[in-house]
Amino acid sequence: MPLPLADHDPRLFEQFEWRIDADLPRRAADRHSWTHSAYASLQLSQRTCTHVAKFLPCDATDEQWRHFQRQAYVAWHFFGSSSQAFHCRLSQDSPVILYPRLEGLRLEDWSHQQSQCVARTTWVGMALELLIHLRRLHQLGYVHGQVRPEHVWLDGDGHVHLLGLGSCEPVGERFPKRVAFDRFDPPELQCGSNEATSAQDIFSAAAVIDSISVGRLANSPVGKCMQAANPYDRPTASELVELLVSYRRELDGNYGLFQARAA
Repeated sequence: MPLPLADHDPRLFEQFEWRIDADLPRRAADRHSWTHSAYASLQLSQRTCTHVAKFLPCDATDEQWRHFQRQAYVAWHFFGSSSQAFHCRLSQDSPVILYPRLEGLRLEDWSHQQSQCVARTTWVGMALELLIHLRRLHQLGYVHGQVRPEHVWLDGDGHVHLLGLGSCEPVGERFPKRVAFDRFDPPELQCGSNEATSAQDIFSAAAVIDSISVGRLANSPVGKCMQAANPYDRPTASELVELLVSYRRELDGNYGLFQARAA
């Protein structure tokens, strides 16, 4: 559950020129998070709830502190150090990360609102944007580890975003073993492996994309490769981005260049 507003240290935002506007509502189905979140905005702004502030609790462990630092580092690369949309403060007494608030819907809510199957051009475009985000994360040397529909957001223009960075573990690191598994978890996790690999994100992303395409991805060659039992047989995010860019050109009727069929 998010930390009540009264429990946030008001001195934090007085010094940081930000104010807390409201708690960030969470759903019962959301995964438990040890960070606390709230809507925030600049104190001098007439607009409210323009950003989402993520706080590290004062009783955080050393591992949680390192995880928080990794999230700030990755977000800095995602949004850019000069961006007015992203801010962070990592002082030991009051660490906070501020993300721009996105208007739109979670992927699962968007899917439930569709009255018919999503057009191929639509879900291929969404898959491409999701994989572009994962490619950037993997290029920085990190693994999301928890790619789920609840972590995928569609903004008002239909563009895909990642909400949070999951476990945000460095590639090759060990993470705590899970007790429960679902269809988004690759088979190697269920067999006891707890090493963070980018191949895990590829498997999970395929399950997310397949839920949008209503099974059309899973029955395609690229979908089967993404969910190969052996993680070394799965393509990388970079390879998939190139493949889907080519396929989207084909769907758009652009045959000027050789196209490799992706799905």
